[in-house]
Amino acid sequence: MDLANGAHLYRNQVKNSIIAPDFEPYLLRHTFCTDCQAAGVPINVAKEWMGHSDISVTAKIYTHMVDEVFEQNRMRMAQ
Repeated sequence: MDLANGAHLYRNQVKNSIIAPDFEPYLLRHTFCTDCQAAGVPINVAKEWMGHSDISVTAKIYTHMVDEVFEQNRMRMAQ
């Protein structure tokens, strides 16, 4: 990921890292779940992908209302 964003290798080690030193891949869980929501993935499927035993965890913590998704669903209901 660092190389794809512009870091350089020197003797097989990353030099001039672009990624913040405190970055953890775990931080992408919220983004992934929000992107699933935006793509129309049913929340029960996202729950399974995230490994949650209770759908309320997925719904309350890992998804975020995106204005575009809200509008798309409002239009669906209007039809």
